[in-house]
Amino acid sequence: MRYGAAYLGGVVNYGDEFLQKDEGQEMEELKIAVENKAPTYELVERRKDMYKARYRNDPKRQERLKILGNLEPFPAMTLGELAAFRSSNPTLVSEADLIIKMQLDAFVDRFERERAPLTLFGSAIDFSRKIDLIREDLLAYAVEYKTKVAESAAAPGVPA
Repeated sequence: MRYGAAYLGGVVNYGDEFLQKDEGQEMEELKIAVENKAPTYELVERRKDMYKARYRNDPKRQERLKILGNLEPFPAMTLGELAAFRSSNPTLVSEADLIIKMQLDAFVDRFERERAPLTLFGSAIDFSRKIDLIREDLLAYAVEYKTKVAESAAAPGVPA
């Protein structure tokens, strides 16, 4: 061998997570789970598995999706489902959460223009603190959005 008697040994780590299904199989299993009204935690895990299969060679995209999944209010619910749930249980879902869910793409784009890309922002701090800091900005954007909507409703005929 190359190192002769000085060779101490080597370690090979093949990981503990194996992607044996492709994106199509994962998507089909997710669809079946939704149709069978599987618990939310299972749907979330199946969605994560689908993204891992889709972006198996793109760790930056996987990190971005992890961040977005932590930022989106009630990720297992559609916007329509959340609005209906809020109308029947107004104390359980804040208006800000509904606005953030509705405007998440626009708010994230704004955050990335004003601060930094999601994957780079707060890269030296704890993940949960990073999410809290981004969420603070999203809440501020939601308040601004609500104010603009209220102002445009008060002054009809004036573009927002």
